[in-house]
Amino acid sequence: MESWIAWLVLAALLGLAEIMTTTLALGLLAVAAVVAAVVGGLGLSLPFQLAAFVLAAGAGLGIVRPLAVRHIRTFLRAYRPVAGAQSMAAAAQ
Repeated sequence: MESWIAWLVLAALLGLAEIMTTTLALGLLAVAAVVAAVVGGLGLSLPFQLAAFVLAAGAGLGIVRPLAVRHIRTFLRAYRPVAGAQSMAAAAQ
C-alpha cells in the first residue's frame, strides 16, 4: 500500500475519533496526517513524511489548540449570563 493512503486512512480515523470526543486535539492530528499524506503523495520518503506530521502536529497542538480553547472559553463566559437570563425569563412565564 502506498504510504500516502495509510496517512489518509489515519486522518479519517482521527477525524472520526474527533467527532466522538470533541477535544480538538484529534482533529488537529488528523490535519497533520493529511499534511503527511500530501508529502507522501509528492513522492518523498517516510522520514520526510514523519517530519511533516510531527511539525504539523506540533504547530496544531502547540499553537492552534490553545488559541481555540481560549476563544471557546471566552465565548462561553460571555454567553452563559445571556442563556441564564433567557432560561429565567422562560421559567417566569
